[in-house]
Amino acid sequence: MKRMLGAFGLGVVARGASQVTALVVSIIAARVLGQEQFGIYAIASVFVVIAQAVQWGGVYDYVVKDRGTDADLDTPFWINLAIGVIGSVLIFILAPLLGYGTGLPEVLYLMLALAPSTTLAGFVSWSEAVLLQRARLGPYYVLSIVSEVMACTVALLCFRGGLGVWSFVIYRYVQLTMAATLNTALTRRLPRMRFDRAMAHVVLRFANRINASRLVAMGGMYAPDLLLGFFAGPAATASYRFANRIVNGVCDMFYAPVSKQAWVSLSGHGEDISARTRIWAGLLQVVALIVWPSLLGIATLSHGLIELLAGSAWLDAAPVIVLIAIARTLLVFEQFFEPLLGIRNRAGLVFRIRSVLAVMAIVAFLIFAHFGAIGGGVSQVVIGLASAAISIRICLSETSLSVAKLVQVLIPPAFGTAIAVVASLLASAAVQGYAPSIRVAAAIGVSGAVWLLCVAAAARMTTLLSPIRGMT
Repeated sequence: MKRMLGAFGLGVVARGASQVTALVVSIIAARVLGQEQFGIYAIASVFVVIAQAVQWGGVYDYVVKDRGTDADLDTPFWINLAIGVIGSVLIFILAPLLGYGTGLPEVLYLMLALAPSTTLAGFVSWSEAVLLQRARLGPYYVLSIVSEVMACTVALLCFRGGLGVWSFVIYRYVQLTMAATLNTALTRRLPRMRFDRAMAHVVLRFANRINASRLVAMGGMYAPDLLLGFFAGPAATASYRFANRIVNGVCDMFYAPVSKQAWVSLSGHGEDISARTRIWAGLLQVVALIVWPSLLGIATLSHGLIELLAGSAWLDAAPVIVLIAIARTLLVFEQFFEPLLGIRNRAGLVFRIRSVLAVMAIVAFLIFAHFGAIGGGVSQVVIGLASAAISIRICLSETSLSVAKLVQVLIPPAFGTAIAVVASLLASAAVQGYAPSIRVAAAIGVSGAVWLLCVAAAARMTTLLSPIRGMT
């Protein structure tokens, strides 16, 4: 458990660096471009983001979990590269439709420029999976930090040089090129001209349903960006995407590493329910203890954060931040049902769950669409509730944890979150008349100190992790 949590901690640091650099780029872009141009890029990049989720999907997960020979890595590469090429072709086809459909020619040009990046991402995701397959989490996270910092630096120089929205395009290509170069340098492994049909059948049988589930999940998540672009214009899309960027920058800092850690730690324990229970409960408690106070703290500071980061012109994004932050706290359970089912080759159930949630997301947004960006936030809360209910049910069925034991695991995170949020509200109220920077700093400082005291007290009283100790 100690080794697992250490790897998770390193992942948080690396993912934190990645999210900080991405957030810095978004903040500079918000100030330089304004809502209209920012929204145009948000619309143009939707299908690239969805394609990327698929490439870091089934084939990626297969390579990470597989412990076969080195020769088994070549076939997955060519499959993943083919997925990237298909993604590029589809984006080329969709570009004129989306450009003319929204009445924004810039969307067309940006999509055409971004389309080849999905092919390059096919190599990057494969080389990253090879690193993780070899359980080299430390080097992987270090390389992630280096590539993100380099890409961020180039993007900031481009914005400063007046390249506008095209700075985002350059940022993506530098990010992928750096990752591909550094991953290859560390693994010393390039794909060979070797393709095994029998192996391809095994890989695709595992990957297809996971890829389909990721596709529908991301489609449901990013449908509001497109629908807002059609019905409310790029400014509404900008508010929604910028709010998402702030909240996801925090939760993805923890959710992405814990999901990777769950896959790596659970691999090989498909039939060991005791190990699955111990790993899930331990990771769940730790990530909830960190994510819940962070996200709900952001919700309490939404107005000051927007003023501080993007300026008063973006204040309509503040209530959207509150809603999305609440929704993302509920997704803590969703990070585990896919690894728990995936290691037992139950990808079909993953696909069905993702499909249901995606359909619900689109329906929920259509119901609340007339509220604009706020409607997108409300729909996220609805889906968060549904996702939490389904994920808890699945995770309990795949482990030996009871509902009562799950509540015991979550008591320390819930208590620490409540205390931290109250401290944040009181600190913010105490400096209400001051500048946004002072209000935000005071709230973060006070709530952070109170949260640390709560964690220390819980650990001293052996409350923290005690349910997990009882499972060992």
